[in-house]
Amino acid sequence: MYQPNLIARAVWAVCRHQQAGLSRLLAPYRLGGGSYVYLLIIAENPGITQIELSSRLAIDRATVSKMLAILERENLIRRFPHPDDRRSAKLEATPQGMETFDRLARTVTGFRLKMLEGIAPEEQEITLRTLRKILANIREPGDGESDFFRQ
Repeated sequence: MYQPNLIARAVWAVCRHQQAGLSRLLAPYRLGGGSYVYLLIIAENPGITQIELSSRLAIDRATVSKMLAILERENLIRRFPHPDDRRSAKLEATPQGMETFDRLARTVTGFRLKMLEGIAPEEQEITLRTLRKILANIREPGDGESDFFRQ
């Protein structure tokens, strides 16, 4: 079989099944559409800006802005003025957001550990290096650098 096609299909299948599995697990939190990732990153990085969040997720600013508005309406995050840049805001989880984050983190960690069952740390590292290379190969000029793979 044509190798690039097989790799693309495998990556797509993993992404699709991961999203479906997480959506089922996270349905009680009413955080669909991947919005849980936003809350996880904001809770773990109080004071992160929207631009930093956009870079971290490798998602355009307009999409991030829409998701932040939803999380704000749900009282899970709040924006506050950036002390050094009046045009920018910093983000943090609200007390309700932190409570949700604690439950989410346990659920997501359990799911991710299940994903990696039976895969040796060396295999995980090789996979991660390969995916970094693939992302670098397909990133469009102007997308900017992302710290998408940051731990």
